[in-house]
Amino acid sequence: MVWNIFKQQRADWLSVLKSFGKDAQLVLLQEAQTTPELVSFATTHYLAADQVPAFVLPQHPSGVMTLAAAHPVYCCPLREREPLLRLAKSALITVYPLYNGQLLMVVNIHAVNFSLGVDVYSKQLGPIGEQIANHHGPVIMAGDFNAWSRKRINALYQFAQRYGAARGEFYRRSSAQGIWPAAGFRVLP
Repeated sequence: MVWNIFKQQRADWLSVLKSFGKDAQLVLLQEAQTTPELVSFATTHYLAADQVPAFVLPQHPSGVMTLAAAHPVYCCPLREREPLLRLAKSALITVYPLYNGQLLMVVNIHAVNFSLGVDVYSKQLGPIGEQIANHHGPVIMAGDFNAWSRKRINALYQFAQRYGAARGEFYRRSSAQGIWPAAGFRVLP
């Protein structure tokens, strides 16, 4: 499950998370705040909850959070500042052992949103690409890519092509909003 949870501002965020996330092996959240309700959900349903705070709002840090049914053997937090608003966006790379002895790399990203051109956007992808290049095994890269322009989409596709990734289509159902597509990339070994 991949979801920009928007700092838990939707009234029904917890019921949606429980409905879609309680049986998932991995949950990748963006703009997650470590509120008591989210911490309780994470500790009840998952062995591991890792977060990279992008910034601290009153009382609770906010950033990407990965919930997993297994403990990671590696974690790498990454941050990049929005050039216009000076707020940070974060990414988290975690690696999990698989039953077949391989290691699964999971990249949870909340990409830079407010920038002119794609230089900062591409810069944020650079360290992620280095990690992927040094990993031997499957990779899942998902999150809020903020790919709202043709230039950003092209930068993302160039990144994916450089690291041998294939685009995956995922769908989520929300009773209020119908079915919405989301994008992710997987790197095949």
